[in-house]
Amino acid sequence: AASANMSVSGFHRAFRDVVLDSPVQYIKKFRLSKARELIALGYRVGDAAEAVGYNSLSQFSREFKRYYQFTPIQDRQSSN
Repeated sequence: AASANMSVSGFHRAFRDVVLDSPVQYIKKFRLSKARELIALGYRVGDAAEAVGYNSLSQFSREFKRYYQFTPIQDRQSSN
């Protein structure tokens, strides 16, 4: 927000108008998408979660399931 010379609330509003998500939601979706790609490439779930910035495997798994409607392990098994 400061780099764009905007207030935090103004930045969030402008970001949401363009991207249709809050900055936090956008970053979370991006990280989950990247982790899913890594898992598909053969990364272990914990390694993929760590690579995209999650410190907690359980938090990652909860958010992954909430977003994709299945667990990272189920995703890996269905792509084999």
